[in-house]
Amino acid sequence: MGEHESQRDYLHRQIAERLARLDASTAWYRKTHFRGQMATVVLSATITIIAGLKSFSLLSTVASDLVLMLGALVTVISTWGAFFSPRESWHLNNATYSRLRSLQARLEFVERGPTFEQDAIKILADGFAEYQRILDDYNEQWQNLRSKAK
Repeated sequence: MGEHESQRDYLHRQIAERLARLDASTAWYRKTHFRGQMATVVLSATITIIAGLKSFSLLSTVASDLVLMLGALVTVISTWGAFFSPRESWHLNNATYSRLRSLQARLEFVERGPTFEQDAIKILADGFAEYQRILDDYNEQWQNLRSKAK
């Protein structure tokens, strides 16, 4: 990472660092999506049970109020999920991770070839150009995803 870092080392370091960030982000969005989905399912089931049982209860007013509050909470959770798009962000990060991992594997394979030293400048330039395309695609899709949330 110093002044004398080769282009090859730089490209590999950039890819590895981006993969690590995407891996953590993918896991976070996956968990967040799952938690949001499960919260709406559990709350909706609770609403159904309370609504069904309130006719047996002497506290039907309390049951009605509870159903109302839980229904509002389900709405808030659903709106949060639509606004922050954890499912779509999870899929976007995962797709970008896969593309970067594929680039990393191709570079490592080509670098072990018999003609790598002769073709290193072109191979690394092409690899960096592909890395930039992957990041540009990711940024464009991320911005489109965020603009839908407005």
